[in-house]
Amino acid sequence: MPNFCCAYGCSACSDINKDVMFHQFPDAKKDKERYLKWFHAIKRKNFKPSKATKLCSLHFLPSDYTQSVSVIGGAPRLKKDAVPSVFNFPDHLVPKKPPERRVIVRHVSQPQEISHESHDDFTLEMDSTSAIKPSHSSVGVQTVITGSKITETISELRKERESLRKKLARRNTSVSTMSKMIHLFKKESLLDDCADHSS
Repeated sequence: MPNFCCAYGCSACSDINKDVMFHQFPDAKKDKERYLKWFHAIKRKNFKPSKATKLCSLHFLPSDYTQSVSVIGGAPRLKKDAVPSVFNFPDHLVPKKPPERRVIVRHVSQPQEISHESHDDFTLEMDSTSAIKPSHSSVGVQTVITGSKITETISELRKERESLRKKLARRNTSVSTMSKMIHLFKKESLLDDCADHSS
């Protein structure tokens, strides 16, 4: 009996998609915590998984798998704490991120005495009230924050790239499945029979 994926909008089938792995849905009694994580992740209303319910590998990240070392060239195995995270949900099911707050860093410099000596790396300027202002200020703290933000952005872009790659794979899988089904129907003359009845 072929396995079908229970995820929203996924048409993966074990008889057609030979390169896709299918994982059994966690048992609610034996592993309730993992069951609830998977259940909430797929976001299906009135969904009741059974022992035959499967979820395919298109909904997991590469980091969710570990390479088997028992057999040379063994197939990757799903980690016990892995939770599906790659889905093609409609917009109303995707949580919106709150707007990010900008962090403004201000540098307060200490008053300095006027010096008649010339300095190559620092210039003092006088305003109309004779207050001394440095021509440049330290941005060390701001540089640290900017570097952290860049790292976070790169990480988010990598996750987004992986998510898009998975979505593209699922779309190609759906197209391949439909093409094979049409070819099978034509081979069995089912399409011709349907056309005759409709006319």
